[in-house]
Amino acid sequence: MSMVAYQCCICGANIDEAAHKLDPCYIQINTNITGDEEQQLEQGFFCHYECYKNMMDYDGHLNLEDQEAHVAREYLKSGKPEEAIVLYEKLITEAVEPTAIQSLLPEMIQCYKALNDEAQQKKYLERGLELCNQGHESAGIYYEAAAMEYASDDIHKAGDYIEKFKLTYETNSLEESEERTGYEIKEYGARIAIHIALGEVEPARSMCREWIDAMGPYQPTTREEAGAINPIAACIDYLKDADLLFRLAESTFLRSSAPSLAFAYKGLAERMLGNDEKACGEFLKYKQFFREQVEDRGDDFEEVWEELRQYRPGITNFEIPDPDPDTPLSILVDDSIQRYGKSTDIG
Repeated sequence: MSMVAYQCCICGANIDEAAHKLDPCYIQINTNITGDEEQQLEQGFFCHYECYKNMMDYDGHLNLEDQEAHVAREYLKSGKPEEAIVLYEKLITEAVEPTAIQSLLPEMIQCYKALNDEAQQKKYLERGLELCNQGHESAGIYYEAAAMEYASDDIHKAGDYIEKFKLTYETNSLEESEERTGYEIKEYGARIAIHIALGEVEPARSMCREWIDAMGPYQPTTREEAGAINPIAACIDYLKDADLLFRLAESTFLRSSAPSLAFAYKGLAERMLGNDEKACGEFLKYKQFFREQVEDRGDDFEEVWEELRQYRPGITNFEIPDPDPDTPLSILVDDSIQRYGKSTDIG
């Protein structure tokens, strides 16, 4: 609890943080919002949530209560699965409808994946599959079941669950909705990984080529959309297909969402072809561009770069084998610059 006392600008009383789950609140007033920027002023005030709510003529616009699911997702995204679990357990206990429970169980499974707790993952997955068998099908549960079978090397069973996943999301989600897009991205990545796991390299290569043809000219608008490139890049790296990697590097999709990686991918492609000096040139450009991005946002480049050198990604769903899992890109880049670089301006 904070040692600072906050006073409500509406009732004048001190705000007891333990009295209401949403207190203290902070209101910010921005003036002349449609006028010139030079005319706009701002000032902030603390208040009780209920004081502000009661002051409004119509509180239907105030939609901040019963947002535990959103808060839990934010905890999970920020690397705090324990805090997310507390909220999800509460929500699952309070949920009455099976569909509500099914919407929460995949999130709980993700929390326990972050904690590497396989027993709890299986516990919540089994509960979800039981509800599926009772007629309450969930695309999220089928996807988690597929991912678990894939991780257990039962690739054919994983494929069966992906088919159920596809059928369920196509039935229950609206076309062109954000939810539908997320499901489609997951399905595509899963199918590529399954092809690789079964040794079906040409179908996997064809899927990468088709994705670049279709999505290469597109500019992603969300972080989730931008992440769709990850299984494509991982598959191409696994296949050591320099031509496809060059195409991916030149795509509008990559250059608009992660421009520095365009140089890195060109460097990797040149490396695949044995052109070590050319690869070094691209890696130099990548590191310089990345430095500029980091410094533009006010961060220390050397600290960020060292963190990348130490970083080892955790296990993800439908992970495609990395040909060089123990060497992060940043280390590979530095090694190339040290061996083949003609300049010491960076690195």
